Amino acid sequence: MISKLSAPAAPEFDIYADAEMHAEYDYSLAIKNRGRPPKSWRWEIYTAGKSKPVRQSDFFETMSEATRTGKAALAGLRANRAA
Repeated sequence: MISKLSAPAAPEFDIYADAEMHAEYDYSLAIKNRGRPPKSWRWEIYTAGKSKPVRQSDFFETMSEATRTGKAALAGLRANRAA
């Protein structure tokens, strides 16, 4: 007589349970060249799964200036959300 072997039951967990909560804190910074010279650089902050930025800046003359202020804005946004 052949008996059926069954695998032990896997513990149940929902991998998406906390995804909604973590998604709102998952931000990324993008530096874009979107304007006309001399001020053509801006930063945009995106959240996971969204195609439109949640925040964006005015225009800057240099990419480095936009990056510096964008990083500060991103850090401020993350600090406000964590509090």
